[in-house]
Amino acid sequence: MESNVAQWHSKCFQLAKNLFEDHEDASAVATEVKKLIEEFREHLPLIKCITLPALQDEDWRLIKEAVGNDTMEREQITVDKFASYNLQSHINVIEDIAASAQKKFQLS
Repeated sequence: MESNVAQWHSKCFQLAKNLFEDHEDASAVATEVKKLIEEFREHLPLIKCITLPALQDEDWRLIKEAVGNDTMEREQITVDKFASYNLQSHINVIEDIAASAQKKFQLS
């Protein structure tokens, strides 16, 4: 996913640059899409943690405790909900829990 997002960002940048002189409106659209990709890219570490196959129920319970939301269900998390759950402000704890889950997974 990270490489795809990086490619899309690069292509939008190049597109905006190439279209600027002759097609300013189209260039503006490419620039706006590039900005949206940049916003999405900020969420990649969190997406990677939450979708980690090694994350077990116990790990998810720890994440819910860290976030302070015991009703948050992993299957219903979307990027749109990251802000409402305030997940980004807990990224360091979530990354630590995910790293620990990955280590446990590799040992088993």
